[in-house]
Amino acid sequence: MAQIAFGLYLLHDSLAKSDSAVVRILQGHINEMDEFLSSTTANFEVGNRDIMARVQYLQVPIDETGRISSAFDKLLKSREFRAEMIVRNEKVDIVVQRASRALQASLRDVKEALSAVDELAKYFLDIKDGWRKVNLVRVYSAMRHNVAMWFRCCVGLEMKAARLGEKINGLQALVRDVAQRTGTASRKYGKVRIPPQTGLALCLIAPPLVRQPVTEVEAIRRMVECVLTWYMV
Repeated sequence: MAQIAFGLYLLHDSLAKSDSAVVRILQGHINEMDEFLSSTTANFEVGNRDIMARVQYLQVPIDETGRISSAFDKLLKSREFRAEMIVRNEKVDIVVQRASRALQASLRDVKEALSAVDELAKYFLDIKDGWRKVNLVRVYSAMRHNVAMWFRCCVGLEMKAARLGEKINGLQALVRDVAQRTGTASRKYGKVRIPPQTGLALCLIAPPLVRQPVTEVEAIRRMVECVLTWYMV
């Protein structure tokens, strides 16, 4: 933003050797700011969809009002299943921590951009009058429009970040719920030993071709496993 302010200062006070060269430089800085806001917006939208999908799928086996939750608790009696859940939970906790750190870093950038845009807008008021060339008045007007758009976009990104943070916290709460229920089952039915390379194999192995009767609990087990496998990918 300092470069933009300096460029407009040169144009306003007729100090530039070449007005067109300064305008070209200004356009480069405008493009950089637009790209920053566009990429940050896209990142927030992708993050929002990803977290929402993970929350939606993870809620399925632990919804206490549904039959699947009861079946989930029955599955936790199995040491193998608990071991699988521990590994999955550790992986998704890493996802949550990374998402939280990325969000905080992006939010810091947005706040810095908003502060810089606000200062630039104040400077624009100082140079509102005194323009000596009609074409530069148009440049000034276009820049004021850009600054207004940037300000609204930064404020919108702050709101998006706040909503995304709430969803990340919700996902973290679900992870803690799974860990607590797994821990309760381990204390009740015995601790588990985590085997190496435990993880996503459950749903990556094709089911047998032989048709066999499937009980309701087994059907729920398969669904839960596939849901959590997809969730962990």
